[in-house]
Amino acid sequence: MAVDEHERALAQIAQLRGELAEAKRELAAARHSDRSERLVAKALVDAERSRLDREALISSLEFERRRLGALLEKAPAFIAVVRGKDHTFELVNEAFERITGGRALIGKPAAVALPELAGQGFFEQLDKVYATGDGFLAKAMPVRVERRHGPPARRYVNLMYQSLVEADGTRSGVFVHGVDVTDEITAQLRIRAQFNNMPMPTHVWQRVERGGDKTFVLVDFNAAGNTQTRGRIGKHLGDDAREFFAADPSILDDLERCLGRGETFQREMDRTLRTTGETRRMVVTYAAAPPDLVIVHIDDVTERRKLEQQLRQAQKMEAIGRLAGGIAHDFNNILSVILSYSELHLAQLKHDDPMWADLDEVHEAALRAVGLTRQLLAFSRKQILQPRVLDLNATVLGLERMLRRLLGEDIELSLMLTDQPRGVNADPGQIEQVIMNLAINARDAMPTGGKLTIETANVELDENFAANHLNARPGPHVMLSVTDTGVGMDDATRAQIFEPFFTTKRPEKGTGLGLATVFGIVHQSGGTIWVFSKPDYGTTFKIYLPRAKRRFETSKHTVVARSPLGGTETILLVEDDEAVRVLARTILRRHGYTVLEAQNGGEAFLVCEQHAGPIHLLLTDVVMPRMNGRQLADRLLPLRRDMRLLYMSGYTDDAAVLHGLVESGVAFLQKPITSDALLREVRRVLDASEPRPPVGLAVRDERRELRD
Repeated sequence: MAVDEHERALAQIAQLRGELAEAKRELAAARHSDRSERLVAKALVDAERSRLDREALISSLEFERRRLGALLEKAPAFIAVVRGKDHTFELVNEAFERITGGRALIGKPAAVALPELAGQGFFEQLDKVYATGDGFLAKAMPVRVERRHGPPARRYVNLMYQSLVEADGTRSGVFVHGVDVTDEITAQLRIRAQFNNMPMPTHVWQRVERGGDKTFVLVDFNAAGNTQTRGRIGKHLGDDAREFFAADPSILDDLERCLGRGETFQREMDRTLRTTGETRRMVVTYAAAPPDLVIVHIDDVTERRKLEQQLRQAQKMEAIGRLAGGIAHDFNNILSVILSYSELHLAQLKHDDPMWADLDEVHEAALRAVGLTRQLLAFSRKQILQPRVLDLNATVLGLERMLRRLLGEDIELSLMLTDQPRGVNADPGQIEQVIMNLAINARDAMPTGGKLTIETANVELDENFAANHLNARPGPHVMLSVTDTGVGMDDATRAQIFEPFFTTKRPEKGTGLGLATVFGIVHQSGGTIWVFSKPDYGTTFKIYLPRAKRRFETSKHTVVARSPLGGTETILLVEDDEAVRVLARTILRRHGYTVLEAQNGGEAFLVCEQHAGPIHLLLTDVVMPRMNGRQLADRLLPLRRDMRLLYMSGYTDDAAVLHGLVESGVAFLQKPITSDALLREVRRVLDASEPRPPVGLAVRDERRELRD
């Protein structure tokens, strides 16, 4: 614009010069008249005044041109003027030279001067603006430009193209104006990347006014939020919070409270996700970003809360198990005394003796108590197991006849056994106990008849299943399923069924230990149990046991000749419970044995040193204070190489697992002991023809073996 005004000023000066020449001619013609002289004088004055005005105008225009040129040259925005169809550079400022790497541009077509811009859209837009006259505007447009030194630079620019039109209306070129916004865009991208990389799902809500009412709309979300909603949250951008949270209007109050007070707070709630329809447990954090934004972080704690609940349940069961195991251990010692003394006296009395019937009742009651303690030990996972690789199909088939008699004629028994059986590492007797307990429960749940289905299958447990089931581990398992068509259970009942002494039966119908025993056996065998039940729809118990790598073991039945129960050998008896020690000493001495007794390991060493003759058998409890049975055997047997070994115990606790499990060939007597069982096992060990087995109980981790 400044250039055009300058050209017009020059034209006016030329016109004035012509007028001055004409005035001079008129002055020469009118010199002879006074009037002419006056006119000449006036014309000369006017001409001089006009000359001065024109020179002042020219000076002003020249100053303005230089000022505008300096402004364009030093402007922070990059500016250029290109002419013609090939967009030849006519003018560029310093900012344009900087962003293009300081190259010589004037007089060169754009495609020649800046070849790297080909294919980036810039030349195509220049062509369009030059051809149509329409302007072009772009924000944060990415551009890759070459540099004199170093690799190409990637920049972001706000860019404007404006057509240049001449006085006759023709388009002669394009005015280019732009701003380098790389720093701002880079900062925004960095913030956006941090927002997207936040592991916690995050939504941004903006307060707006719609229909005269204030509300919130969803304006942004991060990658975790998109993942949580399985890619569906994007469809709800711009949605009104009143509609989005129609199922839980309290969230609107939370948004308003957060922004209104400018405070950050958390709330835990169950939310049904509109995007997926799932109900999940959420910890929602609201944070204000004035003047109109609320940042909402959503932490899905569903799995965490499940694990916490499982941990609390496991801790509760463990505490009850420790109590039950301790009671059973002490009770076993008491039962040993009751059973053995009642047996001794029953053997001396005749059946028609009035005392015989009373003692027999005491003996029978003690036997029932033995079953109760075994259930307690099974629940508390404190039994000493003798696991082997067994076939669940064979176990179920072996119980089929007994189960049919147990269930009765009004309950149909259906077996659905896998045709590709795999082995599990478990105690056969315990697995039979599990099946029998579940069958009895099912029978009681079907008082008017029904159907009981027992199923086996080979399954592969995944990480998700293992994370949501107590004691479960991913990998190959064998499933044992027991399903009935009985009355079923509600959620409150199902939550307590594995707790000891919890029962829905009448007192005379059950002790409340059946399912607690099942729970303990399954977990002690390295497996997990899962139950599904609904009132009037029956119940399904599914037990998953780790698949064994070894082949099945078949039972070998050997007929052994019955040996005399008495003897004359010398036995070192080590037992910390005085009542049990006196009982065992009495039984053994009555049958001819010489008994040396000690109440702990230290006394056993003294007795062994002071006894000059041979000691044929070490009979020791496994769990004792200060020195356990295994440690005692490890130290004594090398001193008495002809002495045999027999362990006895009522249970193993965590310490007893360290003492070891009974190895093949190591003799073990399960408490409560009876006189008959004690005498037979002592005699069997003393009469064994094979060499003495390896010393004691090997230390091993039962849980690791079950995994292997």
